Amino acid sequence: MIDEIVILNVTACPTAVLNTWVNNTPEPAQGIVSALFVYLPTTLELHIIDLNIPVDDGLTYGQS
Repeated sequence: MIDEIVILNVTACPTAVLNTWVNNTPEPAQGIVSALFVYLPTTLELHIIDLNIPVDDGLTYGQS
């Protein structure tokens, strides 16, 4: 399971982060939900936390 994602060199704090992924589930039942995040302005890091994305559930990588 993916439970955290860190993105570096984010120059501004986002107002919202969406948790979206593509899998074998037909739309509109795919995951599109608000995600919890922490922005660290001193290191320009965005930590997207409290995720529960399965890496072996038919995810399609590199597509949005």
